[in-house]
Amino acid sequence: MHARLSGFEFDAEYFGKLTLAQSAVLAVCRCGQGHGVARLIDELQEIRRIWVVEKHEMEDSLPRIYEEVLGESYPAPRLDDSMSVHAADLALLKEECGEDALHYELTRALIGITRQSQQDQRRAGHFDLMEKTFAKHYFDDQTDALSSAKAKADRRAVLKNKSEGAGA
Repeated sequence: MHARLSGFEFDAEYFGKLTLAQSAVLAVCRCGQGHGVARLIDELQEIRRIWVVEKHEMEDSLPRIYEEVLGESYPAPRLDDSMSVHAADLALLKEECGEDALHYELTRALIGITRQSQQDQRRAGHFDLMEKTFAKHYFDDQTDALSSAKAKADRRAVLKNKSEGAGA
């Protein structure tokens, strides 16, 4: 298997494949009714909104992927610049994190949550979201998570046995 892909990298890879499929659909739409193209762009804009707003994909990569796959500029308007981060800034973050992919992904996610928090009128739920983000980016993989859970259970069992032994 390839090197471990972050959630966004996985989404971007499959979006590229989706865009190739949509290019065939766009060709058909251009030959016929123009409203089919508009509908596809609306769907792409919704995917873009989900990536940037809900999944905190800070680069706003959908237009770049669209242009790479189709060889033409993305037809929808730019998102609010406050919603995205410049690629150079993320490259610097990646350089600072080095090989520590978890640290990079966690920091990216926390920056995204912070940006969202600054834009929301109501900040309810942001601490819960941060807590979930820390939990999501805490382990390298499933094996790491299971080892940690087993070690934690073992420590609890030792403490329980000590407390039962002291009470007897």
